[in-house]
Amino acid sequence: MADNSLQPRVATFGHYITERPSPGRFHFKTCVTPEGRPRGGPENLGMYREITALEMIHRQGPLPSVSQYHGCIIINGEIVGVCKDRIAHTLPSALESQLIPDINWFIQQVRHGIDAIHSFGFAHNAICGENIMVTENGQPRITNFTSALPLGQYLPNFSQVDSHGAHRISRYATPSRDHCALQALQDYLIEHQARR
Repeated sequence: MADNSLQPRVATFGHYITERPSPGRFHFKTCVTPEGRPRGGPENLGMYREITALEMIHRQGPLPSVSQYHGCIIINGEIVGVCKDRIAHTLPSALESQLIPDINWFIQQVRHGIDAIHSFGFAHNAICGENIMVTENGQPRITNFTSALPLGQYLPNFSQVDSHGAHRISRYATPSRDHCALQALQDYLIEHQARR
């Protein structure tokens, strides 16, 4: 594997990228020091989780409402980054631009993405407004898989209370954990829409 290269998906899965994609179309998330060396610690653990989950859930191609994964970045043989489609809007900017006219449709699309993730044996574990991006045509894209884990795995460092403090949620990676977070997101979107 060449240094400073965009590598194929993790070698055990066999999908290859032969050249670095254009930065304008893609988003590169890296975990390196300013000097370009791999950064150790929790950042690399999150990156490893993200790439592992994305490798598994994208085995069959693009999934509905999930950001498209293109490969990982390797420096000196160590995975230090991930390459995904660049998505136009954060959820707050999409709300400001009124790109989401139908909240129920939008939430249903996110739910389809979550269900697809679950069907591949993973839970996202961090469904929230910061981890939902929105395309120019108002399509949601679930992103940031740094907390994703296989279903049933224990979550030692995760809160048992959702973002609104309203529900006790599982300390294990479960579909109900993601669905509880999705309900909180839906409540937020409905409240935001009512204030407009």
